[in-house]
Amino acid sequence: MARGLSLVAIVVSGLTFAFGEGGSKRVLAGVLFGVGMTIAALNFLG
Repeated sequence: MARGLSLVAIVVSGLTFAFGEGGSKRVLAGVLFGVGMTIAALNFLG
């Protein structure tokens, strides 16, 4: 479930980056950091 949501978040942030919104790099970095933390937590707990 978390991996599916992280994939959706990456796709949405990629589209935001592609259309050149001003703060998209910050959003993309935040999404990647959040996804990394989520996957690390799942691996740690599982």
